[in-house]
Amino acid sequence: MKKGPVLLGIILIIAGIIFGLQTTNLLPASSFLFIIGVAFLAGYVISGRKLGLLIPGCIITAIATFSTLSEIFHNFPGAYMLVFLGLAFISIYLLHTIRVSDKSIGSSVWPLYPGSILLSIGFIILLLENNILGLNARTIGLIFPILLILCGGAIVFHNLLHAKKQ
Repeated sequence: MKKGPVLLGIILIIAGIIFGLQTTNLLPASSFLFIIGVAFLAGYVISGRKLGLLIPGCIITAIATFSTLSEIFHNFPGAYMLVFLGLAFISIYLLHTIRVSDKSIGSSVWPLYPGSILLSIGFIILLLENNILGLNARTIGLIFPILLILCGGAIVFHNLLHAKKQ
């Protein structure tokens, strides 16, 4: 017996039960996302750790967490969605790609790129919305281009440095 079709059948049965319970208002809407996310995560473990199941599992679970907190706290800031998605990619790194046998940069640390970008943007938005840093729009308008120039310069310098070694 193949695990794939059986797992898919079980997921469809569970999804049907959840849809039925939500239609009768016995389950809140966000619980469906949690169950789907957990189903993908379970599929990841059962299938021998296939990355194609871990990625949607982590992302859907992050969305479910945000959705649930938004239902509980009605004024929950939307920037937390970015933070939770960033944490989902960090989780993918910690659960899977840290164990990848191919230790090249592209195959082992790729989840850290979107994860760190999403986390950074989410935290920056939260800091600005709550005016924690005491920055105004003009100051941010000056800092952002400087950061872009510095990042671009670092990339160019890095590539030039590696080009000389080859």
